[in-house]
Amino acid sequence: MGANVEVEDVLIVGVPNKVGQLQKLAKKISDAGVDIYYAYGSPGAGKTTCLVFKTANDGKALKAINAK
Repeated sequence: MGANVEVEDVLIVGVPNKVGQLQKLAKKISDAGVDIYYAYGSPGAGKTTCLVFKTANDGKALKAINAK
């Protein structure tokens, strides 16, 4: 079919399905100096949402997300 397919590593984070969760995590990643290439959400189980991030440095972004 001529489709170009690429496989990329991403971060998937489960969060409560509440307003502001994407902004909260995106700010943590940004404050760590990591560029976000794209982000989107998908319904999770129960009252959760899965947020997907593709970043310039997934390891550093994950560390920033887990920091208190």
